[in-house]
Amino acid sequence: MAIAPPTMGPPEAAIAAAPAPDPGVFGDGPIALYPERPARETSAASQAQPAEGPLQTVSTAPAPVRGPLGPATPAPAAHLTDDPANSVAQPQATIVNPFRRDIDVTMSLTYNNRDLGDLPVLLTRDNHVMVHSPEFIDLVSRLLSKQGLARITQALDGKPAFDPSTLRPIGITLLFDPSGLSVVILKIDPSIQPLQSLFDEGRVTRPTGAEPASFSAYINANAAAIWSQGEGVQPQIDLQGVIHYNHFVVESEFVGDTLGTQTGVFGATTDKFTFQRDYVRLVYDMPDQDLRFFAGDLAPEFRGEQGAVLIGGVGILRESQLYNPSRVSTLTNNQQFILNNSATIDVLRNGVLLQQLNLAAGSYNLNNLPLTTGSNNLQIQIHDASGVRSLNFSTYLDPIDIAPGDYEYGAYAGVLSTTTFQQPVYGNDPAFTGFFRKAFMNANAFGVGLQADKNLQMFDGEYRFVLPGGARVELGAAASHAANGSGGSVSAGYQLAVNRGGLTDDFEASVQYNSALFQVLGTGQANNTQEVTASGTYSHSFSEKLSAIADVYYAMERAPGKYSASADAQLQYEISRHWAVSFGIDYQANEAVNSHQRGLGAFFSLVWRPSTSERGELRYDGARETESASFTKSPDTYVGSYGYSGLVNNTDGSSNISGEVDYVGNRFTLDAAGGTSGTSFSNIGASPNASVRVGTSIGYVDGHFGIGRPISNSFVLVYPHASLDGKSVIVGDDLQQGHVDAASGPLGAALYPFLSAYSDNSVRYDVAKAPLGYDIGAGVFNMRPTYRSGYALQVGSEAYVSATGTLIGFDNKPVVLVAGHVISVDEPKAAPQFFFTNSSGRFALQGLKPGRRYRVEVDGVEPMSFVFETPKKGVALVNLRTVKGHPTGQ
Repeated sequence: MAIAPPTMGPPEAAIAAAPAPDPGVFGDGPIALYPERPARETSAASQAQPAEGPLQTVSTAPAPVRGPLGPATPAPAAHLTDDPANSVAQPQATIVNPFRRDIDVTMSLTYNNRDLGDLPVLLTRDNHVMVHSPEFIDLVSRLLSKQGLARITQALDGKPAFDPSTLRPIGITLLFDPSGLSVVILKIDPSIQPLQSLFDEGRVTRPTGAEPASFSAYINANAAAIWSQGEGVQPQIDLQGVIHYNHFVVESEFVGDTLGTQTGVFGATTDKFTFQRDYVRLVYDMPDQDLRFFAGDLAPEFRGEQGAVLIGGVGILRESQLYNPSRVSTLTNNQQFILNNSATIDVLRNGVLLQQLNLAAGSYNLNNLPLTTGSNNLQIQIHDASGVRSLNFSTYLDPIDIAPGDYEYGAYAGVLSTTTFQQPVYGNDPAFTGFFRKAFMNANAFGVGLQADKNLQMFDGEYRFVLPGGARVELGAAASHAANGSGGSVSAGYQLAVNRGGLTDDFEASVQYNSALFQVLGTGQANNTQEVTASGTYSHSFSEKLSAIADVYYAMERAPGKYSASADAQLQYEISRHWAVSFGIDYQANEAVNSHQRGLGAFFSLVWRPSTSERGELRYDGARETESASFTKSPDTYVGSYGYSGLVNNTDGSSNISGEVDYVGNRFTLDAAGGTSGTSFSNIGASPNASVRVGTSIGYVDGHFGIGRPISNSFVLVYPHASLDGKSVIVGDDLQQGHVDAASGPLGAALYPFLSAYSDNSVRYDVAKAPLGYDIGAGVFNMRPTYRSGYALQVGSEAYVSATGTLIGFDNKPVVLVAGHVISVDEPKAAPQFFFTNSSGRFALQGLKPGRRYRVEVDGVEPMSFVFETPKKGVALVNLRTVKGHPTGQ
């Protein structure tokens, strides 16, 4: 729990020797203290759970108590049970409870060095240990078979707590480890354990923390205005809508664009603004089986030599790693990617910006782009109305990267779209695309795939061999049959990684052959201009600062005597934390049908990194006749952060200057970019362009709305309780430095848009200018969202009052290092709250409601208690000052 901290002196200053209590309060309103009423027969301390609080570390002598007060004084390890089944003699130790009453402590339950979770344990007054049954069964259930879970449930049936010896007959041995503040499961009989794999299967773990709402919805809106000389201003709008209900999700995207002269090559003859559907589909998840079902406009997953297609129909996908945000643009293994909107394309090689291209919406093949490199390890960054996305491209084979023993498959049936971008238009002929991959326990793996409609049938297969030393070989083959003939493709790849005490050597190579008539689904016709492609990369680390990398690439065109090739070798050296340099030699050759270009030269790069978010580079490449200078500052995630970048590039036949500025707001993101290009610097102003983009979102969960930045997958709305009187709730990972990621206000709840589906997320929160002592809760929300889900979480509650004071005993001295609990006199069914006094006798009580009476019971050597009343309104922090307890029964 977290409260707004009070302003007061050291605890010692608050300790008074006065025999009578001195009630007080911060703010208006009286505090009434009452004599002790008769105590209950059974102490509530054994039923209370430790609550978080601001007090300091306490110790309960040899018996450790773990909680918000910090680690306790370790005690000697002691076995909870002596199990004769263990082959090693178990040491015995006496568990001593220094207090003459039962006390609850919270410890970790561990097994095989794995923390299973928090476990309440009761240390009785007669030195016995009792483990809480419901919590233990919940934590240990994942380690048991169905039969084992039934046996332990039967053994503990009806028992709120149990002596660990109760489990010995069913084969479970426990160890109490005070030094680690944990209960350790030493042994579980194999007969009650489930069948386990030797390898991690990547199963989805059970949700932690808050559960997502059953129903939620959001809309991402990205609008852009793009200006270029001769075409005026072209608006673009991208709308993404999501409706989530339990495990069902309806997701959609609609794109508005102006079809002008840039897209005339694709048949557009008008400049009218057109709003079109990109996709609308229904998704259903079964995370326990790693399954996802689809219906609607589908962009199927594909593997091996398969091609990317758009299908209207149904599909199923099993993949352990499938729970990731969907990709808007598609990069295929046959070097094709698709743009739904006109966009600016940054081409990076090994992290270095090589070229910047302005492309219209359409389907592109990397080999047909005007690139000055044909080598591997390329990254394509797409800047368009929907934001910035990155695609990684390599000329190597599509690896079978699934865990040993795991498998994946996909199957999609329906009708093909006759368009590859913009709104899908479906034909009448049925089509199918699907794949299956399986990894064996020895780490070898295979995969098969099928794509077919009435005009084309394509089958492919692949196999992965894992060799001694960690190397692996990937072999692939494919065959297609169509009306215009049959064709085939074969490929092979080799990968090796060697770790030399933290330094690495990596080698990768691949070769592929395509026949003239080989084709995949969706291409319409064979278009294999390249007959053979081969590539390889080798990198070597000499030290932590010095490394080398070499690349080769060769493509033999189908036309006789035509080819393209590149090769380079470079050294990279980290001069300091902020400076790095690389240099080497580079060879380029392009003997295409209408081109003759060869070059050999040296290149040099100087990189300056003043911080983790800033990078500047000067680069010269003699083979490509390129000089460039760039600087980039990436924006942070918090509100008010900004980023910018600039590029000056000159290449033989093309020169350009560009710049970009990004701003992060509470409810939106803003991006402005501009530049100009020409055939050389002498006419650099020939093709100026500029763009402005703004992105926002609106989310709805359980009657709560919020406007914020675009949502990547899942989101949370954080809103204040009415008792906070409209004060702003702030969310962020670095609130201590004043960095806020989202804040509530007149436009609704704070919308935090960065939750990742099927992974643990923690969101920290606070209240700006919170009332002094207001109990805002733990200060962090823990969540494990499902696919595109939403949360609505409240900060604060009606139990917002906190009380502090110093407890004085019968001898007029502070009562130190004792436990107690708080009971609501007005609400006797309310759960009691647990608390401690610190080494000065100070205590803090939290989660109290205004206008209520509370009885505080202290379980010291001489039990005592007192009663007080909280103000009815307007006060969040009650200062009880010095309180003297009354003997039980008086």
